[in-house]
Amino acid sequence: MSEKPILFSTPMVQAILNGHKTQTRRVIKEAKDRWAFDYLSDDMEVTAVDRNGDEYGKPVDGLYATFEDADGYIEFPVVKSKYRVGDILWVRESFCRVLYRDNMNVYVHYKADVDDESEHQDIKWKPSIHMPRNVARIFLRVTDVRVERVQEIKSEDCYSEGVNGMMTLDERRTFRALWNEINAKRGYGWDTNPFVWVYTFESVTI
Repeated sequence: MSEKPILFSTPMVQAILNGHKTQTRRVIKEAKDRWAFDYLSDDMEVTAVDRNGDEYGKPVDGLYATFEDADGYIEFPVVKSKYRVGDILWVRESFCRVLYRDNMNVYVHYKADVDDESEHQDIKWKPSIHMPRNVARIFLRVTDVRVERVQEIKSEDCYSEGVNGMMTLDERRTFRALWNEINAKRGYGWDTNPFVWVYTFESVTI
């Protein structure tokens, strides 16, 4: 088990705090469209050579997805997952530090807690990428990891992605809109149907 950071937008942080979000999908950037997913493994080995020139299997740490690519140079390309079951993820979210001069104390505020941003226009929020570990307040334990195409998402998983807190008659359509808002500009829109890591998690106290 290890502890690692993970980024979430403000609406997704709110969904986690409300108990609506227990899954996240992250693009497998290394995966090619022509590939086919084969299997996941946490006992991967690489070929190494000893001092006598003999080859042997050397175990490598981590969770790996193996694909099939019959038309490529490597027939069975492998991609490492950033997270695996048991990892503790500390959530990076938009925040700010405020100095209250009456007692000279510095307090941390989180954008996800603000109901009306118009009442806090004087606050300069720091992007989530800049959040340090010592001000993190949300911790998640990874309980499951799998690989799929983003369009394979089921209705119940749309709810697990946090759309159940929104007004919608079509949860897949709502999730698609959320996905495109974040990923389309990066070249991984819904219509490209990229491979994704599907991480399921639960909130924990550290």
